Amino acid sequence: MRIKTTKTLLLIFLISDAPLTLLHADEPSMHIYAEQLQHTIAKQNDAIKIYRERLSSAETSQSDLLASAEQMVDSLAQWIEADLPFLSSERQARIADLRNMLLSSELNMVEKIRRIFEAYRIEAEYGFMFENYRARIDKENAKVVDFLHVGRNILIYRTLDGRQRSVWNRHAKRWESLNLGYDYSIREAISIARKLAKPQILRLPVQLAQLRVADNLISATDSEDGLSLEQSSEHTTIFKQISQSSQNLEQEIASLERLAEQSNQQAVELQSAYYQRLGPTKELITVIRNTAHELRAMISKSFMPLLLPHYQTALEPILQNHQFLDIEHIGVLQKLFIELYHAQGQTGFFNTELILPGGTPTKHRVAHIGPFTLLYNGKFLYYEPSVQRAVVLSKSPDKILSLLADDITEELNDSFVKAPVDLSKGAVLTISAASLTAVEYFRQGGWISYFILVLGAYSLLLVLIKIYQLWACLKSVRKQKYQTNYDSNNPLGRVLNAGHNTTASIEGLELAIEQAVQREIPLLEWGFSTIKVVIVAAPLLGLLGTVFGMIETFQAIALFGTNDPKIIAQGIGTALTTTMMGLSVAIPLLLLYTWAMSYSKEIHNILEEQSAGLLMEQLDRTKH
Repeated sequence: MRIKTTKTLLLIFLISDAPLTLLHADEPSMHIYAEQLQHTIAKQNDAIKIYRERLSSAETSQSDLLASAEQMVDSLAQWIEADLPFLSSERQARIADLRNMLLSSELNMVEKIRRIFEAYRIEAEYGFMFENYRARIDKENAKVVDFLHVGRNILIYRTLDGRQRSVWNRHAKRWESLNLGYDYSIREAISIARKLAKPQILRLPVQLAQLRVADNLISATDSEDGLSLEQSSEHTTIFKQISQSSQNLEQEIASLERLAEQSNQQAVELQSAYYQRLGPTKELITVIRNTAHELRAMISKSFMPLLLPHYQTALEPILQNHQFLDIEHIGVLQKLFIELYHAQGQTGFFNTELILPGGTPTKHRVAHIGPFTLLYNGKFLYYEPSVQRAVVLSKSPDKILSLLADDITEELNDSFVKAPVDLSKGAVLTISAASLTAVEYFRQGGWISYFILVLGAYSLLLVLIKIYQLWACLKSVRKQKYQTNYDSNNPLGRVLNAGHNTTASIEGLELAIEQAVQREIPLLEWGFSTIKVVIVAAPLLGLLGTVFGMIETFQAIALFGTNDPKIIAQGIGTALTTTMMGLSVAIPLLLLYTWAMSYSKEIHNILEEQSAGLLMEQLDRTKH
């Protein structure tokens, strides 16, 4: 009895999504197992009912599929005609190829529909791309220019010499000239499109474009996953008997197991008959399902789920019930593609739920530029896929980014405004939000950071004191050069006073002056040796901290492996923090040390010069 039960459980697991519970000999476990069997039988009966309806209904004909395919191509052609005229020749050629394909007898309908969906997918990718290409302006104007299209929102051309710039007015259907103020942003955007520069936020001409969004799909009804109310009388009777009498549990469970086996066999036979009737058309099921997966992945890019909140509900029946071929599934995917195109081409406003830095949700009206930029009251927002909400940055971004985040007003109408377009698709804002403050960087370095900070603070204070002292000393020395009275408060005055107070010979005078100068040099160079030691030691301490950090990184790799590059990158970043701090201390100290040394050298040169003059003067007096 137990072996038979186990085999039945494995069979039920393969044909059903119902959870299985390990059986025990106690009565409560047997009750749970009976309920699971009842649930499984109900789901099998539902599948049997659906297969019978499919087999009794009219078969989806090739003519129906052809009509649907032709309608999809016509709809795509109409969209391309209404869209921005970027890559016009390529896109029109694709439509022509699709029309010729429909007339071809070499391909079956499944392959034709697959290629049409592939064209829809390519068009959807255009809405997330920004690219540069070289082509003629249009059929009437043969001039070759550099085009830049940013999704479905901005289309700009720039002449090869860079003297002329124009933007496409999607409402007036014409080109409008741009002033020189846009030249830098356009050149940078072209460089980014050519992968010659990293993506960033640039100010580009944006036009308010509230396109009419296609009608929403039919709202999906919630499916109940519980027991069906319409069960056969035999199943209901057995279940009641289980709940009433615990003495006959094993016998009644055996009856349920037999029913489950019979229902499964019947479902398998009906499924086989259904697939035989479909014939080659059953391959279309895979095409529809794969397209639904690709469409869901594309809509999940950027913050498109905020503009198309119903897409998951619309795609869920296709992804879950892909074993049933419905021609209306093709229409559902087509509608979602068109809605995605409209959302990508919009520049406007919508109401959505925001997550404040404290984690509190709140509803506000926000502006968006296609799938690239999301703004709220002049502030950038970024999309968090895990909660499917726009999130206010917990940290203020760079001041330059804040200046770029201009408000887009709803009174723009057809005019263009210089608005920020995030060509990084949120990467710049994510990095800005995750970037560490100076204090956080400092704490990452550990005790070496504190040691470097103490040395740096002491040396900085010392070198500033030296600069001030030497500046004041140099000032007094320069003044002493033009005075006959010798001031003992400055080095030159003390040296000259020592020379005039000596009555010995020239050799004795020279020796006295040299001794006086030598007594001044230690006073001038006091503290320099300490500063030099710190300038050399700070980078070495930083390197020591880097070595410690790399050791910890390799330990993390040994424990967790290299599957997550973020762990390695974070460890290396932490390790390099101390090197950065050491260089940050050494470089300013080196510059200030050089500045102080220039004062010291100038004072020393003045002392040498005035000492030589004093000797020459004494020599002349001796000769006369």
